[in-house]
Amino acid sequence: MRRLLTAGSLAAVAAVASLAAVASLAAGAGVPGSAAAASWSSPLTISGPATFLEAPFVGFAASGRGLAAWSFQDAASPGPGPGPGGSRAAARASDGSYRGASAIPALAAPPVLYGRDRSAVLTAVLDHRGGHPRQRIRVAFGATGGRFDPPSTIATLTPASGPPTLAANAAGQLAVVYVEPLGHGRRAVALVERRPGRRFGSPNIVAGRGRADTAAVAVGPRGSLVVAWEADGQVLERVRAPGGALEPVTRLGSAVKGQTTVRAALAPSGAVWVAWSSQLLTEGGGNGPFTVRLAVRPAGRRAFGAARELDRHLHRASVEDPGVRLAVDPAGRGFLAWTGFDGVHFDARLAELDPTGGAPRVQTLSPPGTDSVIGALATGPRPGTALAVWVGLDSVGELGTQVLARLITPAGAQGPEAVSDADRARLPAAAFDPSSGNPTVVWTQRVGPDGPGVAVARVQTVVRASTRAP
Repeated sequence: MRRLLTAGSLAAVAAVASLAAVASLAAGAGVPGSAAAASWSSPLTISGPATFLEAPFVGFAASGRGLAAWSFQDAASPGPGPGPGGSRAAARASDGSYRGASAIPALAAPPVLYGRDRSAVLTAVLDHRGGHPRQRIRVAFGATGGRFDPPSTIATLTPASGPPTLAANAAGQLAVVYVEPLGHGRRAVALVERRPGRRFGSPNIVAGRGRADTAAVAVGPRGSLVVAWEADGQVLERVRAPGGALEPVTRLGSAVKGQTTVRAALAPSGAVWVAWSSQLLTEGGGNGPFTVRLAVRPAGRRAFGAARELDRHLHRASVEDPGVRLAVDPAGRGFLAWTGFDGVHFDARLAELDPTGGAPRVQTLSPPGTDSVIGALATGPRPGTALAVWVGLDSVGELGTQVLARLITPAGAQGPEAVSDADRARLPAAAFDPSSGNPTVVWTQRVGPDGPGVAVARVQTVVRASTRAP
């Protein structure tokens, strides 16, 4: 998960972004070839300007009303160091318009939407009282209108190495997982749950052995649950069937300690997918192989099949790469997206997953001869429908410049389609409106000057949104 930039890195990152943007514009950067002219709406700017905007999100409840959210950090002016920061949300009406953004609790993970119009956000607050810092994981409930009740603490722990994760199903069953230091070098995986209409229970330790670094959770439509995590260079999991207890820990495959992205998903049928991408990156610029692996537990089975390696290359991953993306449609069809490398360029790839554990069908989404990184993946209300979104990189292959997408249907993939213009657009998120079946993409985009000599405090970034018509 990307994090907001720290005070010490503001000027350095701005300088890199400025030089890359100038090189991109001077070279006429964009997407070579032709991106199909789909009926994407004209981009709407839904945020006020900030120096840096991170982690944009968009989601929909069953009513068709939605919520967009993001985190921001302003540079202090005058002088070095950060200025104001936090998170904001804007309500999206069923007609596609957005209400003015309002402040929300600082996001530690993407929000979740459930029920007809409900939403929840997860925040993590450091408390330094008493001389011993403690991290309080808190949840705030609200509606798609963007207003939230005061957050309630669901867990208090020694500050952890990674962010917590929040998941929900449509009925309002919520689950939070996080890594909790236990002392003597151990880092456990903890789970806190809320049944529909009830309060959160007490934290439960899912895995207390070893040194966990990152964890993921998914909640199924009927209340099933899967927790997956990386610890000591291995990916492990525990599954719980509806109404049952967590099954024993199962090892799925190898990974890179502390440098692995893990995703998990559950199908209505009971099939379970766990996917992860890993690469060893050293401070000196060296790297190990980049790998993408997938493990599947078919419906009705008590065990996962052997993990498949879907991709491997030796190139150092792009700093823009968010890791694997995993999504499941209402009929139980799974999709997995990631950033690959064709020997010359980064490219966006998609695998359509077989719920029985058969070999996935892999395709390259982005046009040849371009550098691209995957950005977002969402499934639609119609079976076999998904939207894969990626970012075209600048002429030096470093920073995002344009958001593009392909709509995947049972008849095949459409596009590619340009969602934004080719001017410093990056960090997309996507979701389908369940009532109309149309997808929406939000992203961040620089506006105005950010070249050499431009003060960091003058850099402006906004969040924009566009919806695809049928």
